[in-house]
Amino acid sequence: MKRIVMSLTCGGEHPSKRQGIWTNKDGPSLLVTCVAMTLTDVPRVQFEGECEPEELDIYCADGFFYYDGVYYGDWVFELHDGKHSTPIQADKTKMIGGE
Repeated sequence: MKRIVMSLTCGGEHPSKRQGIWTNKDGPSLLVTCVAMTLTDVPRVQFEGECEPEELDIYCADGFFYYDGVYYGDWVFELHDGKHSTPIQADKTKMIGGE
């Protein structure tokens, strides 16, 4: 069964501490139930186990997605084929704006 994941890449320190060199630290692939978008809205993401989609930018700082102490500059929503890294359920306590 294919599942939607949010794969995090290009992680590193807080954007203000970076010296113009991007790291290539790959992060986890987080399980996602849905990604929603309306005409005047920012993208909203519903991570697996959550009740409803929330605005993606509440989990970001200066355009970087924060998870477990790392700021990721790139992320992609994709179908997980089960051949590569094992996706995990997002832990909101490791996210900016999390509970």
